[in-house]
Amino acid sequence: MYKYIGLLILLFACRETGQKFEKRKIGDKFVETTFKDTLYNGITKFYSLKGTLESKIYYNAGIKNGPAINYYSNGGINDSVNFRNGLEVGKHYLFDESGYLKYTDYFFFGKRVGGREFYENGKIYEYDFTDFDGRPIFRVKYDANEDTERFRGEVINLNVSGILRGNQTESALMLYLLAPPYINIQYSLGLYKNNSKEMKVIADFNGIKKPFCDTVLSSPPKGWNYLVKADFLDSAINFHKIYIQPIIVDSVSN
Repeated sequence: MYKYIGLLILLFACRETGQKFEKRKIGDKFVETTFKDTLYNGITKFYSLKGTLESKIYYNAGIKNGPAINYYSNGGINDSVNFRNGLEVGKHYLFDESGYLKYTDYFFFGKRVGGREFYENGKIYEYDFTDFDGRPIFRVKYDANEDTERFRGEVINLNVSGILRGNQTESALMLYLLAPPYINIQYSLGLYKNNSKEMKVIADFNGIKKPFCDTVLSSPPKGWNYLVKADFLDSAINFHKIYIQPIIVDSVSN
């Protein structure tokens, strides 16, 4: 986590090189940036009237478009997130005044979705995952040693809908990708043959940074159907299980 913050600070430092700053008093703050008329542009620093740095945000013609860091009065980092066209994108980090990581969540263009991690004194004690509607679908509790105490919820959570293109029926697949700390879940897409145990993996969803994967599937070969596989491994409690869920598509009519 601290490595991520270091990268943000380095990014600010690289962008700050060569920028011509001007400081103005705006409302109850001092704002230091490159102004385009009244619009903030480039790295923009917000100070209290006493001169304490409160936040540092990257703007493009008045719109937040890059990293943003808020600070405590002691100079420590309060929280950080990235913006794209004015909307939060990616992981958001919150720290306490002592510098310990306190909380993380994830934003997809201003919408919070995916995993949230809760920490105390830098140690995780809970992870939960919410869908796009804000509903919790999975939760993990950790003990004082950060080992899994218990978990509940479905490991495979997917939405499938049929799409009619010409005379061909395709499937729009949206799969949530759980990623609890210290638990390894490998998701993959496969084909299975009807009325047999024959199965083959055709794609995996590992390495995707978003907490979900959305894709469109063409009709499977005759006699075959799609499935989603989740290989769940929690080595701390010696729990290993493979979950499999067939992809069932509702019929589509013109």
